[in-house]
This record gives sequence, structure tokens and C-alpha cells, in this order.
Amino acid sequence: MFKRKHEIENLNAKIKNREKLIDSQSETIKKLREENKDLRYENEELRDVLRQINMLLTCNTYNNKEKIYNKIKELVDDYQSIN
Repeated sequence: MFKRKHEIENLNAKIKNREKLIDSQSETIKKLREENKDLRYENEELRDVLRQINMLLTCNTYNNKEKIYNKIKELVDDYQSIN
């Protein structure tokens, strides 16, 4: 009887340890999801800047490279000032 009670106590202790581990892992997952969301937002901003640069390069009907360069520089500066 004492042996069985001891086994049950050991199992209960293991369950408590596992619950602590699960709680810890859950917190880590929440933090990682938040970081992932931030990175996705940043990636979307970068995609927008690249789309704008691509549009400038493909719509260069006047062959004015200096204006395009200045606009690209402006877009990059704007992005860097945001981040």
C-alpha cells in the first residue's frame, strides 16, 4: 500500500512539472508569435518599398536616371526613418 501511494505521489509530481513546462512553453510561443507578427509587418513594408521602386524603374519614360535615383533614395530614407 505504501509503495502504491509513493508511486502516485511521484506521478503527481511529474504531472506538476509537466504543467510548469507547458506553461513556460506557452509563454514562449506567445512571444514568438508576436515577434513573427512584427516581422511579417516589416516584410510587408519592405515589399511595398520594392514595389514602388520597381514601378519607378519600369515607368521611366523620360530616361531621367537622376530623378529615379533621388526618388529611390527618398523611399529608402522614409523606410529607414520609420524603423
